[in-house]
Amino acid sequence: MHGRASEAGPAIKLVHLSDLHLGFRAFPRTERGWNLRERDLAAAFHQAILEIARLEPDVVVISGDIFDRPDPPSTAFLTLTRGLGTLRAHLPSVRVLAIAGARDTPLNPADPGPVAVLDALPGVDAASGAPRAVHIRELGLHALLVPHRAALHPPFPELRPNPDARWNILVIRGEVHAGALSGAPATAHEGLQVIPDGWDYVAVGGAHEAGEVAPRVWVAGSLERTGWDPWREATEEKGFMVFDLGRGAGEFHPVVGRPVVDLAPVRVSSDDPEAGSRRLRDLLDGVPGGVEGKIVRVRLRGDVLLPSEGVAAGLLSAVRRKTAHSELELSGGEGPSTTAERAPSKEATGRIAGIVWGPDPLDRLTLDSGIIALTAPGDAALERVVASLRGEGGGTGDTLLPLGIRLELEGESDAAARRAIFRRGSPEEMLLQGIRRIESRDSLEDPPSESEAPEGEVAAPANDGVARGAALREARADAVEAAGDLEARAMEWARERQDAESHLLAYRDRARELKARLRQLELEGTETLCPTCGVPVGDHLPSLLETLREEWDGVVQDGRWWKRRREQLDDKPTDLQEMEGRAIRLQARVEALSSAPENRSPPPTQNDPPASTNGAAAEMASFPLSPAARSLIRRATSILYRVSEGGLTGMLPTAGGILVEEAGRHHRAPSRGEKAALSWAVRVAGDELLCESGEAVTGSVFEEFAAEESIRFVGPAAECLRGSPLSRGVMVMVLPSSAPGGCSDAFAGIVELREEAEGRASFRRVTSGSPRLFLPESPRLHSSRLSGSPPAPGRSK
Repeated sequence: MHGRASEAGPAIKLVHLSDLHLGFRAFPRTERGWNLRERDLAAAFHQAILEIARLEPDVVVISGDIFDRPDPPSTAFLTLTRGLGTLRAHLPSVRVLAIAGARDTPLNPADPGPVAVLDALPGVDAASGAPRAVHIRELGLHALLVPHRAALHPPFPELRPNPDARWNILVIRGEVHAGALSGAPATAHEGLQVIPDGWDYVAVGGAHEAGEVAPRVWVAGSLERTGWDPWREATEEKGFMVFDLGRGAGEFHPVVGRPVVDLAPVRVSSDDPEAGSRRLRDLLDGVPGGVEGKIVRVRLRGDVLLPSEGVAAGLLSAVRRKTAHSELELSGGEGPSTTAERAPSKEATGRIAGIVWGPDPLDRLTLDSGIIALTAPGDAALERVVASLRGEGGGTGDTLLPLGIRLELEGESDAAARRAIFRRGSPEEMLLQGIRRIESRDSLEDPPSESEAPEGEVAAPANDGVARGAALREARADAVEAAGDLEARAMEWARERQDAESHLLAYRDRARELKARLRQLELEGTETLCPTCGVPVGDHLPSLLETLREEWDGVVQDGRWWKRRREQLDDKPTDLQEMEGRAIRLQARVEALSSAPENRSPPPTQNDPPASTNGAAAEMASFPLSPAARSLIRRATSILYRVSEGGLTGMLPTAGGILVEEAGRHHRAPSRGEKAALSWAVRVAGDELLCESGEAVTGSVFEEFAAEESIRFVGPAAECLRGSPLSRGVMVMVLPSSAPGGCSDAFAGIVELREEAEGRASFRRVTSGSPRLFLPESPRLHSSRLSGSPPAPGRSK
């Protein structure tokens, strides 16, 4: 036994759940007005609450990130209060202990955040800023709640159990590391020492993978796969922990969430897109239960610039329609070893060391490695920050105006090095800059041949035209592909109509069943027999009626949706009509080419269909791109898909500028906000490729993200960078003050600009990231998969 557990009395059952991320919204799909992923996380929480009520614990612990943002939507509050209300209805005496995490802690230290509101709920004790000790007399239990702020920076709290309490539990958040700290006063960089001795249970939040880190130290993980890269957790089981304090035994209880599928890579070629389509169809058909309603990643490998070059656009569109969300990852298939085996460059760009803004030595901030958010209030201030960092708008040498701030570089600090770090421009300029940098480094591929356009220039279209035979073969291939897509879509429409009819009938049956059950309860009252155990429901009648009425409301609402859905599917969908028209136009083109004079190609007309798979390839063939440039475009395409949450599926360089591909078919000019994402994707892709080849590339200014319509890119962009080789150095993102609030844990640090009189500037460091927790080494901890994550969840420990 541990602590005072050996004394007589009943044991305490504890439930530990964490990282609910209520209000998390990602990907564009919605369902009945809700963002689909927000609805998924709410459903996982509801499922967990019902299971917890069945287990009848004495204490429920929630170790942070209850909400996904410090300003959660009202739907998140509604989900939480309803869930806790359901729990209290089943278990009136249960106590809930909660702490705030990084996501639900505002950057302003004076703002307590949304978790503080939970204290107003009956049976809930919450800590959002300072540590809080809670003593539950009837259970003989002492709990120390240490929220995100208290564990993030000194002065750290003393983590002492109460020797007079029968049970002691610690609730805390952070990345778990092995080893003891030095005897010197702890710093934020070092972290907080956690000694498990004396604690009956240590509940750790932060990591999304569940498991036992050390004896009686558990990470509950998350209830669902959150973030814009759920495939990182595709194999991890999600759920919560149940722990018996008396026996010292824990058991993991899984919660079923939306399935996540990461398909094996598909080899594709623009010469034979049908082969790539067949391979992808085989993979899709091999997924148990199909891919409908799942989150799916498709990985294409081959020398193509657009996904629709290697796989039929109709197939990709069908995957997007069937899945809850699909993501495309595009690469040339060279593999990670291609660049990793190359020798590092001796001419590395200077690394950022800190921010300097005045003559006083105190007017300087040292930056840790990782992604740093440099924030300023308003577009005007952001523009001045960017101009100052680049040395624009006046000033000479290292005295940069108008704000007088600069980034201090390690090694080189001349203007040339600064310009190499801070580049800005349109997507086209960024692409040409990236091509020049990569090809001049000779870090990826062989240099372009003499027949190709000079570095950084776009060649003129060939004058000799396309041979009639080649054009005819392309047109026939397009026509065959269109006919196949048309047939597949027509069959899918028929299946959708049948599925809607089946769902509608099922909901009608369930509604009749619930209505009959409610009528029986209202007539017979407390004497109604439970259909499961055959005992009268008695005092449970009010809660049972409430539960059935809530289910009745949901069934009626869902049934109405399926009725409208069936009515919508009675008419032929617009995209099916468009596919029929496209198939007819392509067949007409084949016939025209078949009867055209030798060596002539029909000119494009306004009535031609949007660029098809081979049509896009033929268009790009007129603009020779080196292998290095093609690698850059492929990498940028995958990044663009991620940060646009699937809205933009590709980029197409043309003589008139870069077009973006939407839904795998339509090519158009990007909007203002999309240009910001496009420039950023090209820039990051080029820096990543150089970084992988050995060049130290750090520091970026994303001033285009100042536009309000581009704020939505910041969360996916920051998460995308977390796994990037660029984060090994210091990377600076210049952002509006409001941008990092919803993803503060993605940044290693946040530096906030404060303008003073006469245009001078001062800066305030806002501590961000995740706290570092150090545990004494043990065999179990030492064998952990990584410093901040526990082993895989176990059963009946």
